[in-house]
Amino acid sequence: MKMPTFKTTTTHQAKPARIGAPISAAAMESAIDEPGPVEVKTIGADWEAPITGLLNIKHPKAVAAGITDHKEPIKIYAQVVRRPTQGFFLVDTATARSSRS
Repeated sequence: MKMPTFKTTTTHQAKPARIGAPISAAAMESAIDEPGPVEVKTIGADWEAPITGLLNIKHPKAVAAGITDHKEPIKIYAQVVRRPTQGFFLVDTATARSSRS
């Protein structure tokens, strides 16, 4: 199976993972509900972000709704994956530093 090519979205150096092997979507779907050795736990945090970082308050629908600039409560999620032979991995939601309060 040929791996897809993606546009670069970061300036950080990256290299292909040396673990696992590509499989077809059909093979993945047939195995997805089978229990296995991988454990996944979702963790979250309550946070606030400026509403202007989440939507365009100058859009006509936002103006009509009376939305003004304020701090909006949001939830930030990440997943912790434990693989028995490779250890723990954190899958982050990649919240931009500029949106931190």
